[in-house]
Amino acid sequence: MNELIIQICKNYYINKLYELLFMKYFDSTFKNTIDSTNYYQFWLPDNEPHSIIIVIHGFGEHGGRYKNLIDHFLPLNYAIYALDHIGHGKSNGYRYYVNSIFDFVKSIKKLTKIVKKIILINQYLF
Repeated sequence: MNELIIQICKNYYINKLYELLFMKYFDSTFKNTIDSTNYYQFWLPDNEPHSIIIVIHGFGEHGGRYKNLIDHFLPLNYAIYALDHIGHGKSNGYRYYVNSIFDFVKSIKKLTKIVKKIILINQYLF
């Protein structure tokens, strides 16, 4: 049993070291259409990404639950963005409540505009 615990701890610290050395991680917020804020986070590969994945989570979840997806696609040169819907994760709003499904859709559209700006800026910086 102690060996199993030691192995789990080693794997945890190896993953943390990998994240520190190789992942470009960022997070931010934006003002949504209902005058609240949405939280999002993103991971960029070391090289110019050839594709972008935007993670849209389900009800009662948040964007941080998709580590396996990030671990798989980031080394394959994908940029990954994860949004927390209104009332979910680190976004503002009543927990798990939304007036209209269109509030989610508007937040997703706003994130796609932000992603396009970030990618364009990235292209000019490097």
